[in-house]
Amino acid sequence: MASPSIPSSALIKCWRQVSSRNDIAEVSQTRFWELAPGHVVGFISLQMINEMIVQHPSMSMACTLGIQDLTVQIDCV
Repeated sequence: MASPSIPSSALIKCWRQVSSRNDIAEVSQTRFWELAPGHVVGFISLQMINEMIVQHPSMSMACTLGIQDLTVQIDCV
């Protein structure tokens, strides 16, 4: 699910970047929507292979796409 203000090609590119990381087993439940004009929020669920997170992969995604508020659920497998 995507916000109309975010091009789907940008979402796909970011999803590929996040899911290609070696420490991520699965990316699921991605939801992005425009809460108010110009204010995009989102949710993403990540299954991490290990508990140590050196750099949060979704932070670059949020910055690249212009998401102001991003909730990330992390589960370790």
